Amino acid sequence: MFISSIFLFCFLIVPTGPPQTVKALNVSSTAISVTWKNVDGKERNGKIKGFKIYYKAVGEFAVNRTVMVKEIDGENSAETVLTGLEKFIKYNISVLAFTTKGDGPNSTEVTVTTDQDGKSISRFTCLFWC
Repeated sequence: MFISSIFLFCFLIVPTGPPQTVKALNVSSTAISVTWKNVDGKERNGKIKGFKIYYKAVGEFAVNRTVMVKEIDGENSAETVLTGLEKFIKYNISVLAFTTKGDGPNSTEVTVTTDQDGKSISRFTCLFWC
């Protein structure tokens, strides 16, 4: 019993696969909802402790291009909302799972743009004296 416990402990490693089916949807001009499915069972390599969501504003109008990380605890977590984002800016987003031994690989990156905010410009046609 003692030897098999040591063997199991020594061979727990980081996940070898990424979270699956990562999707992102803009929910406002400053927030994006991110959902994913857990790492395939054979690639978990132990109990998943949580997930890290990496996101970065991209494009010529992005002010803060720093890579941000939001950590979500729990093996059964499958969604989060990223808030405090720039308005009408593209974001590249990926998710990884981690165990007590470390981080697994990032998922395929998805790109989404936050909503545009502000007043719209009315268009009209001049029929008489303009």
